Amino acid sequence: MSEDFEITILGDESDKHKKPAQSISDEIIEITDPLNDRYNTFRLISWWDMDIIRNATIMVLGAGALGNEILKNLALMGVGRIFIADFDTIEDSNLSRSILYRESDNGLQKAKTAADAVREINPDVEVHYFHGDVIHELGLGVFRQMDVVMGCLDGREARLAINRACWLVDKPWIDGAIDEMEGLVRVFWPNRGPCYECTLSEEDYKILEKRASCNRLAKNFFVERKIPTTPTISSIIGAIQTQEALKILHKKSVKTGQATYFNGISNESFQIIYSEKKDCMSHYSLPKIIEDKTLSSGSSTLKDILTAGKRLIGEDVWFGIPTFITTGKCPICEKEQVFNKPLFKLTYNDAVCPDCKVPFLLEPYERIDGDEPFISNSLRDVGIPSFHILECYALSDPEKSVGIEITGDLPDYFNYISGSMENLGEYLTRRKDFWKNSQGPSNRLPDKKTQSEKKIVVKVSDVSGSTSREFNLSVQKPMKRILPILINQLGYKATMPIAINTRTNHRYLPDDTFESTGTVDDDKIMLYDKNFLP
Repeated sequence: MSEDFEITILGDESDKHKKPAQSISDEIIEITDPLNDRYNTFRLISWWDMDIIRNATIMVLGAGALGNEILKNLALMGVGRIFIADFDTIEDSNLSRSILYRESDNGLQKAKTAADAVREINPDVEVHYFHGDVIHELGLGVFRQMDVVMGCLDGREARLAINRACWLVDKPWIDGAIDEMEGLVRVFWPNRGPCYECTLSEEDYKILEKRASCNRLAKNFFVERKIPTTPTISSIIGAIQTQEALKILHKKSVKTGQATYFNGISNESFQIIYSEKKDCMSHYSLPKIIEDKTLSSGSSTLKDILTAGKRLIGEDVWFGIPTFITTGKCPICEKEQVFNKPLFKLTYNDAVCPDCKVPFLLEPYERIDGDEPFISNSLRDVGIPSFHILECYALSDPEKSVGIEITGDLPDYFNYISGSMENLGEYLTRRKDFWKNSQGPSNRLPDKKTQSEKKIVVKVSDVSGSTSREFNLSVQKPMKRILPILINQLGYKATMPIAINTRTNHRYLPDDTFESTGTVDDDKIMLYDKNFLP
């Protein structure tokens, strides 16, 4: 049985002439001990749901200046699970803009160091990291597990890869960009307006094509300019990104397919409206995804995927793979070189004839249908990431397809790429039923911490009693130091607030301790201003 208290709010004579407050009986507010609950202040926000925050899973792609700010914010708010991905290492120039790094971290992996710092900020958070190439080495299955993806990477290629991955598995992502003292934030959500690729111009595609030239080895040949930024603009843009993620988690309205631009020089801010391209290449989501626990990237072969696809579709199938290079041939001396590795792992020097100093003519494969000479290679050998999703198409009907998730990687996947937490594999397996077909935070399982919490309902009426307004205050454990919280939450502007239990005539000042008396129906707590005591 809940413990009911009626709290009557009294004040000066002017209170009697105020308009009656509207009923807000459906509002749930959690009140906890501010001395023992680090999230106490958050619970005073009317729409805040700590269960949603605890059960949220967010991936931060990029652990630079923006990523640091977002990770710090997510850790402070107690987001349940955070995944950090970055391929870079820390250098001295990062220390002026990255709150999570120290001078002693120079040369260390950004992802791992950021993960360690997040754990130090808030031990409640489960944080895991991936040190590697986000574009080529992060499986689609990882994106599928997320509630929100935070984009903190530079460059069109990385953003385009994130955009297409999120569209394939129908996940929202929030892009942030900064340059000197200006920046912008964009929320992209599949089937809810323009996507990132919709914003690309012809000039953008020319730049992308240029970087894909030279036998598509450009990432090892061109050097991108360093983008100068300040820690202040990182804080501003990172904060807006985090705030948009909070709104998505709580199912509040967000402006998708638009950019919020901020100029730190003029302090001007405005919205940029994008147009949706009807023929955009990114606008495709996998129609059906089957989780196959028998498949793993390390032990399963390309032939195993064809077999699984044929079993699911009922006929022969084909599927795409990252560009795989078997051999190369020098156009001058006709020397042949065997590679047998994915293109993204080839450096420019690897693909140049050592004698003639000209690039080899490469023999690429991007499709598997069963006739390939490397059909018995493992998925990992050909560059397919762990925990990836491969879409198999029927040979006779390209509209007939199925996505196959390499779910056999799930139990130890994040241990394999990070080694950050020994029990993560068990955790992911345990949460499998929850994650499967998850439609968002509203379907989250209740957190164990909240199932055992003590609940006390507090009824509130106005001074005259002729009208009423009610709050259902969800209170955790004894209501210690609750008076200041109640005063703040109820909006009572008392110069010298005091509460009186009319049954015991006990008076409570803001600094006193107020605990449940154990009685239910006899207690009546009245809030006064000490200057207007009866």
